[in-house]
Amino acid sequence: MSINIYFTNFTEEDFLSKTAKIRMKKLIKDSITLDDQSKFEEIKTDLIIRCLKTNPGQDISLSYSLDENDFKLVLLRDVKNIDERITTDMIHAYDKAKITFGMKIPNPNEIINDIDKYVNQIFQYILNLSKKCSTKEKLFGLLDNDYINYVQLVCGFHYKEYIDQFFQKINVMTDNTSDIPELIKSTPPIIVQEKDLNQKTVEALNDSEDENSTIHSDDNIINSDD
Repeated sequence: MSINIYFTNFTEEDFLSKTAKIRMKKLIKDSITLDDQSKFEEIKTDLIIRCLKTNPGQDISLSYSLDENDFKLVLLRDVKNIDERITTDMIHAYDKAKITFGMKIPNPNEIINDIDKYVNQIFQYILNLSKKCSTKEKLFGLLDNDYINYVQLVCGFHYKEYIDQFFQKINVMTDNTSDIPELIKSTPPIIVQEKDLNQKTVEALNDSEDENSTIHSDDNIINSDD
């Protein structure tokens, strides 16, 4: 006897796409039978990631009941306090990143409450990946993924706007004995004309001239694994 799948309290808006509902049925039928539903707990997280929209303001889970040959799936929602800073675009980007990278990525609430941590994390990725790339184009290709795009959206910045300054900072703060990736070494210095600086910046630069010193890189960071 075949098993019938019923989505008891779902709406079409709960699914990631028009085909997600069909995909969810197939995933269940491939793992569950009328005689054995033991694998449901194993596939539950995968069903949520691959088929359902999620909201940082909610924790969702799945349960079911069996009525003869009818498998009745139930969507469980645990509503939390919703942060007004979280936008619909952030939620969609979060859902997309979860499909690619899994459930363990930070949700928008976690990122928006610790932006510095996740911005620094992106630049650490840039530093590590630059060791494998001979050009910026290759580096950008590795960084063009759903997770990086999602974190940037929530943090409100784009790494490409700051990458030259980041490379220059590494060059300035390290000495010739440091194992700096060739891509970073070869980045030309950014030339800023004094006339383009405001008076406060000029004064700050003048005050710091006598304090400049060479800073050795932290080899544990420069040589860190991916």
